[in-house]
Amino acid sequence: MTNVIIDSKYYREKFDDWLAGGKVDYKKRTYYWSARASCFGWEIEPMKEKDWYDLSEKELKKIIKLIEECIYKHKTNYTC
Repeated sequence: MTNVIIDSKYYREKFDDWLAGGKVDYKKRTYYWSARASCFGWEIEPMKEKDWYDLSEKELKKIIKLIEECIYKHKTNYTC
């Protein structure tokens, strides 16, 4: 089971952009992330990248896609 939590999402008027951040609970581990909206969509990056190294490329892509879906659907908590 994967649980995506968006702790914050806000607009910065000074820079005309959006920022978001939160965590993902996946396989009994917690992974923290941050995101910034750009003209190409949301750029989602792991925080503490060393903590994300135990994930396969497939798992990482799956988690990033789930985070992106949550942001676009304006959900603050998503479990699948």
